[in-house]
Amino acid sequence: MGDSQADFSKNVFLVGGITLACVLVHFIYKFFISNKENDQQLVHETESEPVAPVAEAASQQAAPETRPSGKAKKRTTWKTKSEEFSHPWLLKNLKGHPGNVLHMDFSANGKYMASTCDDGSVLLWDVRDLGQKEHKSLRVNLEFDHASHVFWTPDSKAFLVHTVKENHIVAYKIERKKDGTIGAAAPAATLERMHDDKVIGFGISISSNGRWVMSCSAGGDLLVRDLSGKVAHRRQVRVKEPHSARVSPCGRYIFVCGAAAGIESLDVQYEEGRLKRAGDGPELPGHAAGVYDLAFGMDSSYVAIAYMDATWKLFNVTGLLASGSGKAQLLESGRFSPGGQPPRLALSPDAQVLAVAVDSSVQLYDTYTGKLFGTIDNAFTGLVTSMVFDSTNKHLFVAGDKVIRVFHNVCGLYTTIGHCWRLMRGNETSATTERLKKTMAECKEQLERFNVKYE
Repeated sequence: MGDSQADFSKNVFLVGGITLACVLVHFIYKFFISNKENDQQLVHETESEPVAPVAEAASQQAAPETRPSGKAKKRTTWKTKSEEFSHPWLLKNLKGHPGNVLHMDFSANGKYMASTCDDGSVLLWDVRDLGQKEHKSLRVNLEFDHASHVFWTPDSKAFLVHTVKENHIVAYKIERKKDGTIGAAAPAATLERMHDDKVIGFGISISSNGRWVMSCSAGGDLLVRDLSGKVAHRRQVRVKEPHSARVSPCGRYIFVCGAAAGIESLDVQYEEGRLKRAGDGPELPGHAAGVYDLAFGMDSSYVAIAYMDATWKLFNVTGLLASGSGKAQLLESGRFSPGGQPPRLALSPDAQVLAVAVDSSVQLYDTYTGKLFGTIDNAFTGLVTSMVFDSTNKHLFVAGDKVIRVFHNVCGLYTTIGHCWRLMRGNETSATTERLKKTMAECKEQLERFNVKYE
């Protein structure tokens, strides 16, 4: 009996010891090894979060990075803020498109901007206050398609898009809230498919000259239709390999750029709602090598042209477009650095700054001197898809990838000072001179913020 009790006591102590050992092992794993693994996970999560480049550099200097000891393992490369784009002229990034941004356009009143995306959405942005930290937008979805181009109507009450798959033109009417902001946008009309290949140019004219829509395909099929969709004029352009087609700001002329013939123009005249004439328009200077693109300023007074020999020229076409005859006056010319793709142009409202987008970068030129002012290099991983100055002449909007980057028009500040100097050399009144001096002082002060000195 005594031996049995002793054996039972030994077994109890043995089981208890094993149980206690298991508890201790579990405790050690949970609070030491598990915490070490969590620390490694935290390092990865911290590396994946975007941080400001300045803050990142400071943290690297203040505390060296710690890594778990032991055999090095292959890790996933985490993208940090240092790998993202930054530039001293960058004001902000407009994000919201889940796909690549393709095109954008400002409303005539300068309050709104529309942008298209290859995921089938159009975003409407309120751009009256770019100083806001967060910029909200209204999303409009295109069912089973996406838009290659978007344009506002001159009254800012609607916008038109050209779809890619169906080759339709769809008009959307804007619905506003009581405070005047955009509340919704609903499709109001659809112009059916007319082109067999992709569209390289699209524009709208609603003015005293008439109400019509232009579209031009990559094969050179040029169409002019009224807003009901009725074809008013159709022609096969003489320009070979068309690159772009644009409607002049005055709403009367269409210009098609391409190889060989260079630039072909069409004069579209309406009278009492009916097409009166659609014939050859005024001749803009072409080039034997061909023309990539052209861009107008705020009105139809000035036009910049990019040629296929990597040169650009700025012309005064006020008299030419007003009368439909005569010659364009050459103001300045320069050379741009070519890339792998045809360049895109944007001319500032005052025609003093020319932006040339080449691949993923933007070159900015002073159109008075023809000199390169500066370059925004590698703004995107892909190509620049669209570019436009806002009506205030303060900002340049550049689209690419899934974002729209808003840059300060620093070159515009520089050219404004030079323009004021030239005006002061004329016979100006004292009041005008004081106003010009004040403008120059303000521009110089703003240039100092970007470490740019006027010379």
